[in-house]
Amino acid sequence: MTTPRGIVVGIDRSPGSVHALDWALDEAVSREVPLTALLVWDASWMDAPEVSLTQDTTETIYQRIGARELARVQTIVDDARERLAARTPSARDHEIVAAQVQGSPVTSLLEQSADAELLVVGRRGFGTLAHLVMGSVSANVVHHAHRPVTVVPEPPRRPDASVPAGRHAAPATVVVGVDGSDSSVRALRYGAEVAARLDLDLDAVSCWNMPTLAPAVGGTAWVPPSSGLAAETEETLARTVDLAALSLPADRVHQVVLDASPAKGLITYARLAERLVVGSRGLGGFDRLVLGSTSSQVLRHTAGPVTVVPE
Repeated sequence: MTTPRGIVVGIDRSPGSVHALDWALDEAVSREVPLTALLVWDASWMDAPEVSLTQDTTETIYQRIGARELARVQTIVDDARERLAARTPSARDHEIVAAQVQGSPVTSLLEQSADAELLVVGRRGFGTLAHLVMGSVSANVVHHAHRPVTVVPEPPRRPDASVPAGRHAAPATVVVGVDGSDSSVRALRYGAEVAARLDLDLDAVSCWNMPTLAPAVGGTAWVPPSSGLAAETEETLARTVDLAALSLPADRVHQVVLDASPAKGLITYARLAERLVVGSRGLGGFDRLVLGSTSSQVLRHTAGPVTVVPE
C-alpha cells in the first residue's frame, strides 16, 4: 500500500478508534491534506471455521480476510465522513483512503506513516491496537516514529463540574510542555503552527517541583528553598520561547510556570485545552515524558489530544 502524504489514523473495531478517526478527519480537512484510515490485522483474526472448513491456501485466506476488513474500514470511514459533513460540508468531498494491512501494529503503523505529516491513534483500542497507548506498543510507536503522533482520548470531553483544582488553560488554547531542550523548541514551533492554523492562543508551560526530603530519625522534614528554582525555570522558559522564534503575535503566546511535577502539571493545566504538545526528548522531568512513567500518566490521563513531536 502506498500512503499519500497527509495524515494516517490507525483504526480497529473499537469505539476509541472511531473517535480517533473523527478527530483525524477533522484535522485533515483543516490542513487540507488527504487522510488514510489504516486497519492492521494479523493471523489471530482468522476464525477456526474459516481455516478448517476450506482447502484454500493461507495466502488465499489472508486475501479474503483483507478484503473483508477493507470493506469494514470503508464503512467506518463513510460513517465518519457523514458525521463531519453535517457540520463541515467540505468533508463530504475530502480525500480519504481506506486501507488494511496484515502485520504487527508497531511496524505497520510506522511504515505506513513514514511519509505522513501526522500519525493518529486512539487512546484505547480493540484487538491488535488494544495496548497502543497502554504498554509496549505505544512506547515503540512514539519512540521510533519520525513523524508527530497524536493520541486521541475517548470519550470526547464534556464540560462538567469535576475539573480538578489548579490553574487551567482556556479551552481555545494549545498547550506546549517546555523544559529548555531542543526537543521542546521543536514542540513549541509545532504547537505554534497548530495555534496559527486554528486561530488559537498558545500557552508555553514549564514545571518545576522541589521534593520534600525525608527527615532524619527524630528530626523534621526539610524543603529546600524554592525561589531560585522557580526563577531559573522562568528564565529557561523565556529563553526557549525566544529561541523558537514563533510566528504567532506576542499577545497570543503566554508563558506559564507551574509548581508541579511535569505529568501532574501538564495533565491538570491542559484539562480544557484544545491540544497538548510535547517533545519526544527532553531534560530532567520531560526526558521521561514519552519513555517512562510520566509518559504513561500523560497519555492515559490528559483529557484532550496529546501530540508528541519527534526529533
